[in-house]
Order: sequence, then structure tokens, then C-alpha cells
Amino acid sequence: MNGEEIDWNKPQRVTIGLPSKTVPRIMDEWLYRDAPVAMTVRRAKTKELTLLIMELGKEDAKGMIFASWCIQQAGGTAKVDIKPL
Repeated sequence: MNGEEIDWNKPQRVTIGLPSKTVPRIMDEWLYRDAPVAMTVRRAKTKELTLLIMELGKEDAKGMIFASWCIQQAGGTAKVDIKPL
């Protein structure tokens, strides 16, 4: 996690690298739950990985919980990068 953790009081950009086969399930859940977070999906340079990029503000606690759920769905294969905005 690059030595950083999600901070509940600061705006952050959370980038999650997931296996491409996991992303359709996450997108379905994002639409079904009307998840309270804006999400960008991009192809990663690493083979068979897809990036989910979420910009979370301090008012986006539910978005942080959704980001955590996404990481859990990867079953230990997620790569996470958290940076302040």
C-alpha cells in the first residue's frame, strides 16, 4: 500500500489494480448499489490488470467502504496506491 492508509479526514485518490476478470462484478455492484463514489476504469500497463481510480473526499466515507469492498473481492490480488489530492 506504499506505506499509506486511507485517511478519513483528507481527500485522496485511491487507485486499485485488479485482475480484469474481477472488474465486471465490481462494475455491476457499483451500478446496482448506486455506489456513492465516482470511478474511472482504465487498462493498466501490467498484463491482465485493470485500474479503478476513485477520488474520495472527506465526505465520502461510503465511497471508502466501497473501495475496501473492491479490494476484498480481488481475493488478495489487488494492488493499491493511495495518494493525497
